[in-house]
Amino acid sequence: MNRGDILDKAKQLTCGDRNDQYGEPGPQIGLSERMYQMYLDAGGSRYSDAHNGAIHQVFVKLSRIAHGQIGKLDTYMDAAAYAAIAGQMVSDQLEAAEDTAEEMIEEAEERLEESRESLDTLPQLFPPESC
Repeated sequence: MNRGDILDKAKQLTCGDRNDQYGEPGPQIGLSERMYQMYLDAGGSRYSDAHNGAIHQVFVKLSRIAHGQIGKLDTYMDAAAYAAIAGQMVSDQLEAAEDTAEEMIEEAEERLEESRESLDTLPQLFPPESC
């Protein structure tokens, strides 16, 4: 398939099937962008770009639900899939943070034990009779 064929197919889909299923693209794109901006303004910007990319796709799918044909269940499944992807990203980050915290605690406990061992040698350095 060459680039002309790809463009012909894209035109066929966006001006035909997709347009029939989801309506004109302008209102749908505008709605998804407004929802995404509200999400960012409400605090979503604190998440990673990858996470927010998945969330943006959720809003695209919600916009399709609002503007498209009733009963397009695959759009609901797509929205759920993108939300699950974002959730897994957060879960992975939390697990990594827990692992890092556990490693830091172990290191601190080792240093504490080393410090206690060092303190145990202090009486040998300064015996009570030397004063």
